[in-house]
Amino acid sequence: MSKYSGIESPFIKKKLSVTSFRNRSYIDALISLRRSILKPPSSGVSGMGQVGYYQYAARYPYEFVELVLECDRPDQLKALEPEHEDLLRKTLKKHYPGHYRAYLKEAKEREQEELEEKRAEAAERRKEKKDWLKAGGKA
Repeated sequence: MSKYSGIESPFIKKKLSVTSFRNRSYIDALISLRRSILKPPSSGVSGMGQVGYYQYAARYPYEFVELVLECDRPDQLKALEPEHEDLLRKTLKKHYPGHYRAYLKEAKEREQEELEEKRAEAAERRKEKKDWLKAGGKA
């Protein structure tokens, strides 16, 4: 099968129709990204496959989301970078309400854990300051 004429993705075909041959690296990236969405690199294995997957997801976040939707793989949305949190939230809410609720629950749990860590750090600082003052240090 030929590299470009064998493209199965309607989204990539649409992008191909408006992309010049000189910019084919963009289409190559989308093909690679779709392949990785369908068969993601394992988390235990490092290498170009995993690095490329996350680089492409970060470099082309909107295309990544479109391909995830096309492939119906909401689990892959976790590869989005934190700066694309809003895109992730909107996509989940609109297309995957069940995953959106789970995402909100996880976000709330993470927020609670961060709050507890900050409280523990503050308590430790107060304890250290008290010890400092007891030892004769300046406030």
